Formats: sequence, structure tokens, C-alpha cells
Amino acid sequence: MKKKKRQIKKIPCIIAAVVLIILGILIYKFISDILYKRTYDYKLLQKGYKEEEIVYLKENYTDKLDDFLNIDYEEYVIPILKEKYFLWKNFKTYLEYIKEKPDKKQEEIIREVNIGTYQPFYTNAKEADTTKEYALLVNKYNFLSSDYEPVDLVRANGQYTFSNNQYMRQEVYSAFTDMFFAAKEEGLTLLINSSYRNYENQQKAYKDYEDAGGKSYADRYAARPGFSEHQTGLTLDIFTPEFPTTSTFHLSKEYTWLTTNAHKYGFILRYPEGKEKITGFSYEAWHYRYLGVELATKVYESGLTYDEYYAYYLDN
Repeated sequence: MKKKKRQIKKIPCIIAAVVLIILGILIYKFISDILYKRTYDYKLLQKGYKEEEIVYLKENYTDKLDDFLNIDYEEYVIPILKEKYFLWKNFKTYLEYIKEKPDKKQEEIIREVNIGTYQPFYTNAKEADTTKEYALLVNKYNFLSSDYEPVDLVRANGQYTFSNNQYMRQEVYSAFTDMFFAAKEEGLTLLINSSYRNYENQQKAYKDYEDAGGKSYADRYAARPGFSEHQTGLTLDIFTPEFPTTSTFHLSKEYTWLTTNAHKYGFILRYPEGKEKITGFSYEAWHYRYLGVELATKVYESGLTYDEYYAYYLDN
């Protein structure tokens, strides 16, 4: 009889233990749910991101997860992040632009925002970073002050030019003479037709185009004062005696030689054919920009315009 009483007393204890276990499980689950809802996994799921997308974000953008919580989820967000030339500093601009131009390819969105061509030329222009020396970028979004003038300009010997008043930076001159003699060994003649132009000279050149065909015409074929690469002292217009004009130089053997050899001496073709929407200028087979051998070779091998290369790799 006593044994039975002890068994009866055990039942409430067992029930109490079970209740405590269940209560513990519920409390644990409750706390876990609270903690989970504070995690990025939960918050990003609520925004619409898929689990595999969240894994990608956590692996690649750990310190920027809050930024993704502050934007609306769109299917194109992750693909944009995976584009080759994606730049984080332009992320929000990409998203704004793609809403304006939903039919544009993402690679075009990335390129246009990176180099600035998603906006009209000459808008939101900033002063060029001259601390980059030979790598500095001057285009329709980056300008030089009216008083900018390189300190190491030298006058070219007449044997290398069409006229006697051609000036350029010392290193550019040295590189060009090396290129001149290399071409000469193959029976080719490279001559400089135009080099350094100061702000006032560019102002006059631009006005001549404007007077001839209006502002749109001038903007297509000439840079506005301050926005010309010629003011850097790093740019040469190169022709040959047999083909001395802008309309014929591309037909010359010299041009063909330059397309595969100029980078070896530090020069690139600045305004390639078919890249007008990127560079802002019509194709100029004669316009060469000095960058130095190492950088010119990288740009040449990349197949990019300098506007693109600078935006992707040099614009800190």
C-alpha cells in the first residue's frame, strides 16, 4: 500500500517536469524567434531576397547589408552587383538610372553611369585630377582650369613636325622621337601637326567650329575650352606627308602601324571608331594621348576607351 502512494506522488513530479520542459522549449523558441527576426537573414527575406541571394550578399557585402535593407528589392539588384565593372560608389545611381531606362542592358547602365554619359555632356563637370600626372583624365566631364599649363613644355625639332611651333611635355617629346625613328626604320614617316594648346587657343579653335556649323557641330568635333586634352601637353595629332588630313590619315600605312605599335611608346588612340557615345567625340584616327608605356599597354590590352579604363581602375 505504501508503494502505491509513492507512485501516486511521482506522477505530479513527472507532470511538473514535462511542463517545465515544454515551457523551456516554448521560451527558447520565443527567444530564438525574437533573435532571428533581428538577423539580416530574416530582414532580407522580408525585403524579398531569396536565400541564395542573401548568401551572396553576406559573402561579398558584409559591411553594407544595411544599405540593402534601405532600398526596395528588385530582380536586377543582384545581377547589377555581379557586373564586371560594378563600382559600389555608383550603386544607387545605377538603380535610379535603370528605373529611368528599364530597356537598357545592365552592362550599358554600368558603363554610362561610371563614365558619366548617363547625363548630357558638360553637365556636373569637375576639375581634372592633375595629381595623376600622365594618367590624368580630361574629357567632357573633367576640365582643366583656364590657367593650367604644364611646367615642362619643350619645343619640338622641326624634323618631327609640320610646323615649327609645336610644344609638348618633355617625356612626351622623348617618347615620340623614339616612336618616330622606330617607324622610320620601316619606311614610315610620322609628323606632329598639333600638340599643346593653351586655354585661349582652344577657345579660338572651338569658336571657329561654332561659327562654321553651330554649337552642336562644334561639340562633336572640338572640345570646349578647358575640356581639351591638348591643354595637358600630353596629346599629339599625328599625320604623314602622304596623308596629311583628317579625312585621309586612316588610309595610311602609318595609321595601321600606330594601331599596333603606339602603346609600346606610351601612346593610345584616344577616340576610336564606334566609341563616340563614350568619348563624346567623332572617330579621330590621328589623335594620340600619352600615358606612359605601362599604362598605355594596359589600356590597349583592355580594349577599353580611356574614359572607361579611368573610371574602372584609376578614379579613386
